[in-house]
Amino acid sequence: MRLNNFFKSFLLVSAGFLFSLQSVYSEIFELDDTPASVPEPSDKEYALNAKMALSNPDYPVTAGDIYTLSFVAGKTPVSYPITVDTTYSLKIANLGVIKNCDGLTYKALKRQVESLVSKNYPMGAAQFILTSPGVFSVKVTGQVKKASEVNAWALTRLSEIVTRSVTQYSSLRNVKIVSSSGKTRVCDLFKASRDGDFSNDPYLRPGDTVEVGRISRRVSISGAVERPGTYELLDGEELGRLVGYYGGGLTERADPARVTISRLQTPDGSVMYLDSSAADNTALFNMDSVYIGSYDEALPYITMEGIIRNPEEQKTDLSEKNTTEAPSEMAMYRKVVKFHSNENYAGLVRREAGSFVNNSDLKKSYIRRGDTKITIDIESYLFDASLMSEYSPQKGDILVIPYTKNFVDKFVVDGEVKAVTEVSAWPLRRVSQIIADYMTPYSSERFVTITDADGKVRECDLFLAKRDGDMTQNPYVQAGEKITLKRISRRVSISGAVERPGTYELLDGEELGRLVGYYGGGLTERADPSRMLLTRILNENSSGKVIYLGGTAITDNYALLCYDSLFVTSLNDISPVLFLQGAVSQEAPDSSEAVVPEATTSISISIKNGTNYASVVRDNAGLFSSVSDLKNAYIIRQEKEEKDGAVRITEKHIPINLEEILYNQEFYSSEYVQNKDILLVPFRQFFVTVAGAVPNPGRYSYIPDRDWSYYVGLAGGIDTYRNSLKAVTITDVDGKRYSKKDNIIPEMTIEVEENSGWYKWNRISGGITAILTILSSTLSILAVTGVF
Repeated sequence: MRLNNFFKSFLLVSAGFLFSLQSVYSEIFELDDTPASVPEPSDKEYALNAKMALSNPDYPVTAGDIYTLSFVAGKTPVSYPITVDTTYSLKIANLGVIKNCDGLTYKALKRQVESLVSKNYPMGAAQFILTSPGVFSVKVTGQVKKASEVNAWALTRLSEIVTRSVTQYSSLRNVKIVSSSGKTRVCDLFKASRDGDFSNDPYLRPGDTVEVGRISRRVSISGAVERPGTYELLDGEELGRLVGYYGGGLTERADPARVTISRLQTPDGSVMYLDSSAADNTALFNMDSVYIGSYDEALPYITMEGIIRNPEEQKTDLSEKNTTEAPSEMAMYRKVVKFHSNENYAGLVRREAGSFVNNSDLKKSYIRRGDTKITIDIESYLFDASLMSEYSPQKGDILVIPYTKNFVDKFVVDGEVKAVTEVSAWPLRRVSQIIADYMTPYSSERFVTITDADGKVRECDLFLAKRDGDMTQNPYVQAGEKITLKRISRRVSISGAVERPGTYELLDGEELGRLVGYYGGGLTERADPSRMLLTRILNENSSGKVIYLGGTAITDNYALLCYDSLFVTSLNDISPVLFLQGAVSQEAPDSSEAVVPEATTSISISIKNGTNYASVVRDNAGLFSSVSDLKNAYIIRQEKEEKDGAVRITEKHIPINLEEILYNQEFYSSEYVQNKDILLVPFRQFFVTVAGAVPNPGRYSYIPDRDWSYYVGLAGGIDTYRNSLKAVTITDVDGKRYSKKDNIIPEMTIEVEENSGWYKWNRISGGITAILTILSSTLSILAVTGVF
C-alpha cells in the first residue's frame, strides 16, 4: 500500500513536470505565423502629377487616387493611406463613410474628410493629402494613325491625347468624347487654342472614348495677313471669314486688290486672281491656298552685293550681333533691298546696318548705276545721324561693298586705365564696350574724352547714357580716335530705404539732396529721414567715423565727400520685434516636412504695440508643426529690477498654452507682446520601446525616418545568443503588428524575440537535471530501506 501511494505520487509529480516541460517547449519553439500588414507603396512615378493636382482647385477625385490621412488620436499620431476604387465610397478609419465622392473635387473631399476627423478628434490636426493621382486608360479611335488605348490622369486634357495620334486628314474641329455612361459631347480644339475656350478641351475621365473625325475643308492663307497659316473651315465659312477671323485681318501694308487663290482640286490645278471687289462669300474648297499681296511687293529695289552678312543668317536685332570678332575669311553675298520713292541713300544704309560685317570697307563702297560708278562713304552715315547723302536710290542700282582689313586701324585708350592700350578698331562698337576691360576702381565714367584724328575733342557722360538712355553720351568709336578716362573726384554710396541704392559718381555742386532725390530715386514709403547714418572715410587708411543726420539734412543739401556712405533707415527698423524660437518652421532639404526635428530655428517677427499673443500666434500658425509642443511653450522676457540703487536685468519665464490659442478662436491670452520677447516652443518628445533579446532594453527618443534597426542599435544591438535570424515583432499602441519594411511611428514597441533553441534549452536544462537528481536519490533511498 505504501509502495502504491509512492508510485502514485511519483507519477503525479512526473506528469506535472512533463506538462510544465511541454509548456516551456511550446513557448520556446512555437512560432506566430500571423502575417504582418504591409501598406501599399507610394507611386513615386507620379510625384510631379501629385504636386500639380494639389495646386489645382478643380482636380476631380478619380478612381485609383491614393490619399494619406494623418491626425493625432489622443497622444498617438495616426497616418495611413486611403485608395479610391470604382465605387467612389471611402471608409475613413472607424469614424464613418463618405459615400459617392464621384464628381467631387479634391478640395471638397478634403474638407469633408478633415471635418469628419475633427468632429471626433477636435485637437487631431487632421490632414488629408493627395499622394498619388489615379491613372486610367482612354480609347482613341477614328481618323488617327491607329486605334489605341492611351494612359491618362485627371488633369490630362483632350488635346494632349489627340495631337499625338492625328494624321494629315484628322479634324480638330470635330472630336467626340463618349463617356462611360454613353453620353457624347463634340469638342472644337481650334476654339480652345485660338479663343482660350477650354470647355472645348476638357479633362478626360475614366472610361472615356475619343473619336477623331475627318476633315472636310482645310485651306491655307499667307501674305499680308496677321496670322498666316493652315486652317480647317466650318460649313458656311468662306473667304471673308478666312481673312478676317482665321488670318487675323489684313496688315497695314496689305493690297486687297491682289488676292490669289491656288486651287488644287482640279487635275492640273488652277489659279484665281481677285481684286478688291472680291466678295467675302467667295467659295473656298479643300486644299485651296489664298495669298494676300502687299504694297511692299511693288516697291522698287536695288541690289547690295559684296562683303555683307549672309542674308539667310542675318539677325534683325542689332543688339545680338557679335561685332567684336572678324570673319575668318572673305564672304561675298548678294541681297535685294527695296526702297521708297523719296528715300535717301543715308537712310537706306542705316536701315541695313545689320548687313555689314567687320571686313566691309564702308568708306570705299560705291554705287554702280549703268556705266557710272558713284563713290559713297557709308561709314560717315552710320556714325553721324545728321548727315544725308546727295544721292537717292534708283531702280537697278547695285551697291557694292568691297573687302578691307579693318583691324589694321587702331584707336588708343589712355588716362586712368590699367595700362595705355592700342585697341583694334571694329565698326559699331560703343565707348562703354571698349573701356570696360581697361577701367580701374578710380576711373570716372562721367568724364570720358574722345579725340578724333583731326584733334577735335568731345566729352561723354556714360552714366547719363545708362540712366536716361541718352546714347549720344555713348557713341560709336571710329578708327584713329583716342579715348581718355579721367580720375573720379567724388564717388559715394547710398543704401537703405531708397528706391535705387548703389554707388554713384557725383558732379560738382551735387550734394545730399541730389544723391537721395535723383541718384537714389527718392525715399521709399517707409523711409525715416530723421535717422540717417553717414559713414565718412577721411582717407583710404582711416577707419572713418559715423555722422548721424536729421530730417533737415536733405533739404539743407548736406555736403558730401568722396567715399561717403549714406544709409537711410526705415520705420520698420524701430518696430517692436518678437523672436520665435524652437520647434518652428524651417525648410527641410529634399523633404516635404516643414520642420527639421533635430534643428532649432529662430525667426524674428515685427509687431505693433499692444498686440495680444493670441493674434501673433494665429497669424503665424503655419510656423508650427506636429513636432511643436504647443501646450508647454513659454515666453522669455527680460525685466529690469532696481534694488539698493542698482539696476539688475532678470529673465522671466511665462508659460503660455498655444494649443488653446490655435484651436479656440474666442480665447485671448492675458499676455501682450513686449519688444524683444522670446516665444520659445519646445519640441514634442516621442519614444519607441525596445524589449527582448537586447543588452539595454528600454524607451528611446523617437526620430522620424529611422527604421527598426536604428532603435535596436540604441539598445545595444541584437543579442545573437538569445535571438536567431534577427526575428523581431513590431506593434503599435493598439497592438497592430507591422513588418520590418514599415515606417516606425511614435510609441511603437520593437520586441526582439528570444527564439534561440540553445538559449532556451539552457534555461530549462537546470530544472531537468534537478528533477532527475531527485528521482535518482529517491530510488536509492527506497532501495536501501528495502522497499524494493
